[in-house]
Amino acid sequence: VVHASPPPTSVMLKPEPSLIRMGFPQRLSDTASLCVCHRELQIGGYLCPRCKSKVCELPSDCPICGLTLASSPHVARSYHHLFPVPPYTELTTKSDDTCLGCLKY
Repeated sequence: VVHASPPPTSVMLKPEPSLIRMGFPQRLSDTASLCVCHRELQIGGYLCPRCKSKVCELPSDCPICGLTLASSPHVARSYHHLFPVPPYTELTTKSDDTCLGCLKY
């Protein structure tokens, strides 16, 4: 169960705020070119926006300039842990109230 639980939220840890310099690389076409990760010809990959070197996978750090590379979906998926949803509280309604889903009584 521990391996399936989400990481602790920032509300629980109260960390010191800090900024991380991050680059959003451009996806390369399916042509073979030399990657700096493996030092081999690889098909496809991503181009570092700072030093223009090619890396194979995201998220990663650029081996040349050290810039953290990520795609916007990676950042969006990790962002939801920073602001947890408040606990669900059920509302009690009267039977004569209008349904807000279908606007019927």
